Amino acid sequence: MGGPPPQKMHMTIGSAIKMLLSPKEASSVIGKGGGTIKLIAETTSAKLGLSAQHEFYPGIQMQELSLKGVTADVVASAVMQVLAKLSEETGKILGGEYDVEEGGARIHFILPTLAARSIIGRGGETIKMLRQASGMKVHVEEHAIGQGELAEQVVSLAGPLMGIQMALPTLLEKIAEVSMQPWFTKWAFNKASSSGAQGMMMKGGKGKGKGMGGSMGGGMGGGMGGGMGGGLGGMGSTGTGAAATQANVDMLSAAVSSLPAGLAEASNRTQTVQFPCPAACVGPLIGKGGSGTKEIAIATDTKVMIHDIEGNTEEKSVTIIGNPINVVSAYLHVVSRLQSVQEMMGMGGPSMGGGGCGGVAEYDPLAAMMAGMPY
Repeated sequence: MGGPPPQKMHMTIGSAIKMLLSPKEASSVIGKGGGTIKLIAETTSAKLGLSAQHEFYPGIQMQELSLKGVTADVVASAVMQVLAKLSEETGKILGGEYDVEEGGARIHFILPTLAARSIIGRGGETIKMLRQASGMKVHVEEHAIGQGELAEQVVSLAGPLMGIQMALPTLLEKIAEVSMQPWFTKWAFNKASSSGAQGMMMKGGKGKGKGMGGSMGGGMGGGMGGGMGGGLGGMGSTGTGAAATQANVDMLSAAVSSLPAGLAEASNRTQTVQFPCPAACVGPLIGKGGSGTKEIAIATDTKVMIHDIEGNTEEKSVTIIGNPINVVSAYLHVVSRLQSVQEMMGMGGPSMGGGGCGGVAEYDPLAAMMAGMPY
């Protein structure tokens, strides 16, 4: 007989949680031919759904992974398998960042707004206890994505990878408190990455670590993705300077929004920015075996090169090549790394004055970049 095909019914779920993954992490979770994500689903009985390759969460270049199951234990098992996959190569989880300590993790979960607020608790008591129990920094983003019953917020964790085993049950417990609501199943299957929801403005973390300031901080609302967020978050989370202001972020967002379509395309890799930096900072910037600049290049999809400057022994030339948006993202990552190097050496202020990185007085990365343009 004719007629429309029967509608596919959603599975019955008792628990669900969502995660944000960088494109590289998403690829790892999918595995060759989709083998890894299929295996996780089969071994845990969970249902996993990943947004498309170029379907990013509002305001950030990270994909959305939803994990659903009949019980919280099923969801927890699936989350731990995902994290195990992400950490199997390096023993750490980058979460879109480039500078994570050994054995560390940067993990970004998405919870319904009601559950996210419960994570904070009255007077901040719940989040304080969670931080103490897990040894991780826990940050609930103020800005919600979506409206009404489908509103959700990002809860970011930064710290030792093992701490997630203590933190995850609390997150799932708060989700369980709202899982019987009539809207919960709809939320679990909804993808903000494909709903056209307005981008969020997320704050960088506090303290010297890159914490939540890394890929998630500062500039998400501008659609500049993990790299841009990382630069702003890094500069605002060093413990010595103020976080990037709303005006700064709005200005960057406006600049990105006004780019001609041809320049904004990822395939357009014609932008080059070149600027000098103190020679004494180059070693820590490059990192062991080139890991520092390589991580920045991978995170922002750019080329980051450092060369000698003829006749100048005090400075090196930093060149960044790629898509205009990604070049700016990489530049902010470099600035953040240079500032961290300066702090480790106990020198200077935010502008790297006072002999920053080996006696180059009053070094200002932005001024250096502007002096070196156009290229």
